[in-house]
Amino acid sequence: MLRSTNRPNAVLVCKAKRRNNSSYFLEQALLARGVDIYRVTPDHIPAVDISRVEYILNYGVSDPWVWESRIRWEPVVFNPQSLVEISANKLRTMRFLTEAGIPTLDYTTDRQVAEAWIADGKRVFSRTVLGGRSGRGIVLSPPDPLPQARLYTKSFGGKYAREYRVYIVNERVVDLTEKRRLGKEQRLRKGLDHTDPYRGLIRAHDNGWVFARSNMIASTSVLEAVKELARRTGECLHMGFGVVDIIARMNRTGELIEVRVVEPNTAPAMLDSPTTLARVTDALASTMGV
Repeated sequence: MLRSTNRPNAVLVCKAKRRNNSSYFLEQALLARGVDIYRVTPDHIPAVDISRVEYILNYGVSDPWVWESRIRWEPVVFNPQSLVEISANKLRTMRFLTEAGIPTLDYTTDRQVAEAWIADGKRVFSRTVLGGRSGRGIVLSPPDPLPQARLYTKSFGGKYAREYRVYIVNERVVDLTEKRRLGKEQRLRKGLDHTDPYRGLIRAHDNGWVFARSNMIASTSVLEAVKELARRTGECLHMGFGVVDIIARMNRTGELIEVRVVEPNTAPAMLDSPTTLARVTDALASTMGV
């Protein structure tokens, strides 16, 4: 559907109005689904009349919205700025979820505690950037020396652990995928060193990891536990839409030992998954009554 009027019913707040990012594809999918929506950035007055918008979809933006006073009533906000501020800061997220009783990775801000973890045979992920994405700012120890950092997390899971990405809309689970590493030959073709621990342990797209939906390596009971923890996390954060990354630790027979939250994200990439984009779009549209 093309935008029918100069007065949209909803706006999608994004950091940049490029035509090749996830917010653009989400806007286009919602338009095709029948939602009269328009993308806006926080620091520019929109070119359309937003005085009567009923819904604001916030795609990971914590900056003030300079146009907010132009809205004449109180719209429904998916991902208020307070939520984005929490989820965009790894330490703030860990503290918030822990206080709410949500199991997260073991973490500390004390370098001596992190050194003790290493002495005990554990690997430590040092976060030198609290707002980093796709592994930016992470130092692994070992192999590298432990740096001075603002947040340290202890390795969790082991050989039989699996990481999942759970998609949330309106505090409900709408999709689930497994983070799976490309095969050795595929990684070599992409020029990725298969012996590099950063490539193997930081599960990011640039490191050769993809999101798979078929043939997940887990039982139904494990996946249900993963979804339930994601649902609780989304409810705790009042997440309008986004993802929760979760690690499930299992034994060698596939029985679940425990699940923990790695992090939430209110600006998830969906460019490589048409199925996920469709499911998120349908859930958002239904929630908005379309």
